[in-house]
Amino acid sequence: MAEPIDEHFITTVSAIRGSAVERSHDDALRDGSSLTAGECLALFDAQLGSRHLDLAGDQIESSLVGIALFEQYPPGAQVVNMCLARKRMQVLSL
Repeated sequence: MAEPIDEHFITTVSAIRGSAVERSHDDALRDGSSLTAGECLALFDAQLGSRHLDLAGDQIESSLVGIALFEQYPPGAQVVNMCLARKRMQVLSL
């Protein structure tokens, strides 16, 4: 089930209209901008990764059994701790 933020993203991106201009990684994202197309893609990739961590953290957090099993493996424990720490940071920033 999609969350409201996901629905908003899909609706907003679907509504974008304009002329497509092909740009290389080193070109400015738009005329006069200091942000390059490559930097924009890197930012977007980081945001997607962050969103995936949020979703994984929500799923892990909702299942105590999942956390107990996941923590038995060192890489799993690192992921659990990272997801839970991220959630705590989000709450503190509210």
